[in-house]
Amino acid sequence: MDNIFFTIMILSLLALTMLGITQSDLKQIQSQTKTYQGALCAKEINGQTANLIDDISKTNQILAALKAGEITTIIIPKLKILFKMLTKGTKKALMLYQIKRLSEYRIDMFQLRKKHCYLSPSTYKTPYKFSILNADRDKLDRIKKRNKNKWQINAIGGNLKIQSRYFYGNKKSQTNLLKLAMPWQ
Repeated sequence: MDNIFFTIMILSLLALTMLGITQSDLKQIQSQTKTYQGALCAKEINGQTANLIDDISKTNQILAALKAGEITTIIIPKLKILFKMLTKGTKKALMLYQIKRLSEYRIDMFQLRKKHCYLSPSTYKTPYKFSILNADRDKLDRIKKRNKNKWQINAIGGNLKIQSRYFYGNKKSQTNLLKLAMPWQ
């Protein structure tokens, strides 16, 4: 009888130990899953941001060329009427496209948030200065950038802060993984 009781106690202790090890492994797997999810979110954000910056840069160049063409019509006044007729619609369409593209980017960021991507609030601002219906533009009708050299985005994945930077000049991005200081550590 004592042997059976002793055997049951040892098996119970062994089962509790295995349960503790399994629970610890499960927590580690969940933490890694959150970290990988954060890394995937950062990759998606980097791609979306690179596409946005590329689209806006191209349309900004076209708008600047149209504005330069408008200025050159001062030299040849007869071309002014023809040039205005041809470019007025194009200019308006490009400006509306830029606003639409910026709005789509913000919507994409909100959808990523719904997929449990923990983004910093500055991500929703976009790299360009704009409101819902209008954008801040310079003298050549280009949308102004918030920062001259780079755009930075922060995301959190598990115990990592994922910091992404996009550099306007060379059109490259850089991502850093920084360990978060957890209050319980």
